[in-house]
Amino acid sequence: MSCLILAACANYLDHVSKPFVESLLNTGYDGDYKIFKWQHSPRNEWPVDTYRMHLYTKYLQGTSKKY
Repeated sequence: MSCLILAACANYLDHVSKPFVESLLNTGYDGDYKIFKWQHSPRNEWPVDTYRMHLYTKYLQGTSKKY
């Protein structure tokens, strides 16, 4: 079984998420990671947390890796 870290950044610029990835890799973590980034607005169908869980679920259902 492999390790996976999932993260989500709604309405963040790229330079804001970069320190998270760098600090993760500086710990020696050698597992998989996936960062979802999107622009969220009040017109979106789902709240941010619900949409984040939707992204995680779709990603995990679409991979053959065991996490």
